[in-house]
Amino acid sequence: MENREHLSKLTLNRSKMKKGLILYMLWAMAFNSMAQSTTTKTAKSEIAEVKVYPRGAQIVRKAQLRLPAGESKWLFQGLPSSIDGNSVQIKGTGDFTLMGVNYSLNYLSKSPRSVSLDSLQSLLKKAQYDLNTSLAQSEILVEELSLLNANKDLGGPNGTDINSLKIAMQYYRTELVRIKNSQLTEKDKQDAFRIQINDLQRQLNVINNQRDQPSGEVEITVRAPRTVDVRLSLSYFTYNAGWTPSYDVRVVSVKESIKLVYKASVYQSTGENWDQVKLSFSSATPTQGGTAPSIQPWYLRPIEPEPISRVRSYAKSEAQAPMAARAMADDIDEMMEEEKIMVSEVRQNQTSVDFIVPVPYSVKSNGKSTLIDLNEYEVPAIFEYFAVPKLDKDAFLLARVYDWDQYSLLPGPMNLYFEEGYVGKSMLNPGVSDDTLNLSLGRDKSIVIERTKVADFSKRKAIGMNVVESRGYEIEIRNTKKQDIQITFYDQLPISGSSEIEVRTLKVGDADFNAATGVLKWNEKIPTQSSQKWSFQFEVRYPKKLKIQLD
Repeated sequence: MENREHLSKLTLNRSKMKKGLILYMLWAMAFNSMAQSTTTKTAKSEIAEVKVYPRGAQIVRKAQLRLPAGESKWLFQGLPSSIDGNSVQIKGTGDFTLMGVNYSLNYLSKSPRSVSLDSLQSLLKKAQYDLNTSLAQSEILVEELSLLNANKDLGGPNGTDINSLKIAMQYYRTELVRIKNSQLTEKDKQDAFRIQINDLQRQLNVINNQRDQPSGEVEITVRAPRTVDVRLSLSYFTYNAGWTPSYDVRVVSVKESIKLVYKASVYQSTGENWDQVKLSFSSATPTQGGTAPSIQPWYLRPIEPEPISRVRSYAKSEAQAPMAARAMADDIDEMMEEEKIMVSEVRQNQTSVDFIVPVPYSVKSNGKSTLIDLNEYEVPAIFEYFAVPKLDKDAFLLARVYDWDQYSLLPGPMNLYFEEGYVGKSMLNPGVSDDTLNLSLGRDKSIVIERTKVADFSKRKAIGMNVVESRGYEIEIRNTKKQDIQITFYDQLPISGSSEIEVRTLKVGDADFNAATGVLKWNEKIPTQSSQKWSFQFEVRYPKKLKIQLD
């Protein structure tokens, strides 16, 4: 009987132990499941596409993930700190549900600096070593000179013979010249080394003064019904990038079309290099906002005087703003370091134009501008020369372009080339042009213009209480080019600004004369290797008491 009771108790204890073990295993599995669901995994991604705006850029990163069944968290690390958090978007393909997206800054994980400190410090160390070596060489030369001077007293009190003296003097002169020349050479080296050290030290100071920026992070929460492979794209907007259009305008001959090369000058300092990414450039300005303005009631109130300090600070900021803009433009011009060639697809949108670059390109995160050729156009144009000999004796070549709006041009600087030579810079501003776009292609020295005063028609005489002065001018244009030219040139007659002054037109020839403005206009064709002359005359009558400046 006792054995049966003991056996029954043992069986009961074993049953309790078994149930406890099962409960423990279930609890452990649940805990592990909860731990797995809360563990955040790192998502590896690469930049695949970048759309650059005049200010800012939309960056798209691609990632391939294997999602476990249930809920999981994934972290995209090492992103720029300049991301606009409201612009972060996640898209993907696969059987999963996006539960949440969160952007934050990680101050413990610093983004890498864009410039290598090691290379600059190595260059600085070498320059300092070279400077110290040159200084040591200068000290040796000083010792040599001292030794040479100490031994130039030859022969003692009894003197020496002439031949020995000549040999000694020649040796002394040769060594002295060598030492002095060597000292000058070492001084030039030392000056160059000091300049190099100063430049390197200044650059190092700039980098060392830049505090490490925190890195951006995007954490996403997803849920999948089973283990599944998905493709995700993470896109975000950053302000530390931009582009400006620029142009190369080439004219080989006035008988040929203009070659217009459309370029994009792109820069970025986001903290991450764009390595072999798909680039596109947009004329849209998302930083300006897209909300249409609404008019509000206009209330008139008395104006109270503003404190002087505020007025001054406002004026100062307004004055400095354009200066800063010009300085930035000059820096971008000086930093141009690389040129690409390509033909892009132009996509006309409702309110903007996009240029789709067909091949991948790389842009470093160093703030320097990279030039990328977007398109090249053969633009038909009518060429005409323009001159105002009274103000400038050079002829300027103008190209008149019609139907220019089909090329989707944006305001930007132009580099002008004529007959394989660089002419200079100009500005292309389609926003203020009409249906004809006028491009100034610079001076043409092969057209010689002379404006001279004709002595026989330039006289001064007194008539009673009045003075009568006459003037005659002659304009000669010589075409030394190998083709005929069409030229429009201007001069002028004075206009009376007083009832006491009378201006009479004596001769204007075949010029188009505007009596209201006094402007004379000629439009002439000049054959190759020939010259033509035009003249005009006028007369001015005024009282002797007045002083008139006619020349």
